[in-house]
Amino acid sequence: MSEVYTIKDIREQESKLIAHITIDVKHAVFDGHFPQRSVLPGVLQLEMIKSVISQFFNRNYRLRLLKNAKYLAMVLPEQHQHLTIELDVKKIEEENLKVKAVIRAEQNVFLKFSGVFVEDHE
Repeated sequence: MSEVYTIKDIREQESKLIAHITIDVKHAVFDGHFPQRSVLPGVLQLEMIKSVISQFFNRNYRLRLLKNAKYLAMVLPEQHQHLTIELDVKKIEEENLKVKAVIRAEQNVFLKFSGVFVEDHE
């Protein structure tokens, strides 16, 4: 099975990480999640944030604390195949990262997130 999303690139820009994501609109996950109107599940949006952090730092992370996840609009894959994730990442303890993130496509903001990720040694 193909991946639901692909991280196309990650770069640092003015002390932030900027990642570009492409969604596979034909992925089977969309057959069961609102099949009449495909929507990218919120949990996958959180997974994308974790994947960007893990790939950039070349370590595995897991969500330790979700402070805020404000879903402002639905990600409709047919309309928004290309997403941008903007992350502000600060190391707060030895293995903990405080993260603020925004998922968007052009002017459309879908998710505003803040939380803590911890390095996963399993």
